[in-house]
Amino acid sequence: MKNQNYILITFIFIALLATQCKKKDVNIPNTSSIQYCPDKYMLHSEPYPDSFVIMDITSSCPSSHELYFLEDYIYDEPVVNPNNPFEIAFVRVDPTVMGYDRELCVYNFCTNKLDVLTGDVGSGLDWSIKDWIIFTGSNGSVRVKSNGDSLSSQVNSGFEARWSPSGEKYVYRDPDWIGGTPIKIADETGATIGSIPIYFYSWDWLNENEIVYSKQGNNKLIKYDISTGVSTDIVSHPGIAPSDGQISVDDQQRIYTQIDEAMIRVDLNGNIEYLDTNYTTFSSSFAQHLYGSKILFKRHVLDTTNIGSCENYVATYISILDEATGEERRVKIPE
Repeated sequence: MKNQNYILITFIFIALLATQCKKKDVNIPNTSSIQYCPDKYMLHSEPYPDSFVIMDITSSCPSSHELYFLEDYIYDEPVVNPNNPFEIAFVRVDPTVMGYDRELCVYNFCTNKLDVLTGDVGSGLDWSIKDWIIFTGSNGSVRVKSNGDSLSSQVNSGFEARWSPSGEKYVYRDPDWIGGTPIKIADETGATIGSIPIYFYSWDWLNENEIVYSKQGNNKLIKYDISTGVSTDIVSHPGIAPSDGQISVDDQQRIYTQIDEAMIRVDLNGNIEYLDTNYTTFSSSFAQHLYGSKILFKRHVLDTTNIGSCENYVATYISILDEATGEERRVKIPE
């Protein structure tokens, strides 16, 4: 637990903690370069204290709540290495720094090693099968190898990029789209090779030619074919795929996202599986398949041990949910 330093943050800053992210899940490659260590998921995680409950910022208070951060860092936007399920990247945030200090980190479960690759990280973290990690920097999309090599100053001016399964292209938002198309397609060097005339709020690739997306307010998951420009509804449900909880797709083309009452998984026939109903949509996001029966995601929690009037004691963790047992554990990031 962190010492009780705190900062005063309004509701809008809480909302900023739920930025967008995703992963590209592929079959585990048959290569001797990967160290397999399924037991380390348990070793390097721990159960949540009983006092941790659903985050609630709606309680009566005449002014903004004071947030006391329980940990030294906020852990944001986790994404699994598509070539190695025992390695993840995420954004580490120091909440005591004005404007937040956001760093790109890579953590390996097998070695229990944490590497900090770079700072000046915004949102839109993604990891390609070609080992490029892309994120939104202060001036647009930036990419770097997972060992910290080949850091580019800027790939293009876009933001919130998502790699295709092959790693040969990505979709990104164009900040200068007014009068044009809001979504662009770039090759892996950042050169624009196409566009999509639809504004996505959350999305991921189903395959090299199809994207699944949601549009804020329409309560639908929709499939878009890049070659034909045709959109097809997959499923309709209130609150599905909110913009603060990115969609992800696994190697069976199952879609992970949230609805108002649960974290869910959806197949292409529109069948919904409830994965976690213990918390609200606001308190979990960025769900993605990790390994076997395990799901990785970001969890917001509120500790009620010392809660007082107009005060919230909060933390944001990277979580692992085991579907087979129903157990959820927080990852112990070495600092």
